[in-house]
Amino acid sequence: MKIPILKGEEQIGWLKQIDRVTPQIVEKMTKWREKGQTYFLTQFYPTIEKTTEWLQLVLSDKTRMMFIISANGRRMGQIGVRDIQKYTAEIDNVIRGEKGCPSLMYYAELALLEYLFSTGINTVYLHVFSTNLKAIRHYQRVGYREIRRNKLRKIQDIKFIFYHTGKSGGRKTDIEYIKMKLSKKSFEEGRHE
Repeated sequence: MKIPILKGEEQIGWLKQIDRVTPQIVEKMTKWREKGQTYFLTQFYPTIEKTTEWLQLVLSDKTRMMFIISANGRRMGQIGVRDIQKYTAEIDNVIRGEKGCPSLMYYAELALLEYLFSTGINTVYLHVFSTNLKAIRHYQRVGYREIRRNKLRKIQDIKFIFYHTGKSGGRKTDIEYIKMKLSKKSFEEGRHE
């Protein structure tokens, strides 16, 4: 599936659903994950092998979708959807991988939301680290509203860092995991310039 990314009447890119694992996509996603990993619950040194395994799991899961964001013939980033139910879904795995094309991520997310809401979904959620201020501003601009914050705990090993919202295990941090929500009604009433 390909979804056009529109800025007003002008098409500025594409959201292309990943339907198979290719070396080119895996290489890009591995590089992007390494650059943006400080905003994921699980942090580790990404490899081609780990990305391939993960992407195969995502593609085999009927409650998930993953898209490559492209503009001007270049792969620029990725955005995923998880926990797709009859009326709800969660935006996940958003990474701006390459510089260029100002506001591309904003318009890409609008295009994806337009698609999701057209399928009968009426509420979309996402989670973001409280330290990721740029992403929080982006999501607020899209129309999301914060509905909950949970303190994160951190477990660190030589090979990975894992954050969780549980009451025990690991050490306390000052980082919060923010849950945000966007309803179809709010999206349709919002101004997206």
